[in-house]
Amino acid sequence: MKRWSKEFPITIDDFKGLPSEVETRYPKGVFNDIPAAYLATSISFETRYATNYWEVSVMNEMDRNLSFVNDTTVKYWLQHEQIHFNINEVYARKIRRAVEILQKRNERNIDAYNKVIDLKLNKLDSV
Repeated sequence: MKRWSKEFPITIDDFKGLPSEVETRYPKGVFNDIPAAYLATSISFETRYATNYWEVSVMNEMDRNLSFVNDTTVKYWLQHEQIHFNINEVYARKIRRAVEILQKRNERNIDAYNKVIDLKLNKLDSV
């Protein structure tokens, strides 16, 4: 996994996956053809209860082993996939802000955190 970083954008070397794995990892119909490039990303969470609030770490990560670029000589694909990674980071930051608001309110109910996280993730899914 590679976490999003302004200082360390993705490079061709981060794409360790093989295009042939697309057909075995995803249900039929997800891809009509094997794409020229694919970036597998996830926004993940770590939670723990602190003294009076939930600590929630939000990470935007790339799965290097599931991501691939068919033609490493085409700079466009690297830039294109970086944009996807950046969009994911925008939503990770929105989730972090929403969590911070709940923490400032000393919210102790984990369901409140789950609700704002789900709401932001649903918006990302619609992008």
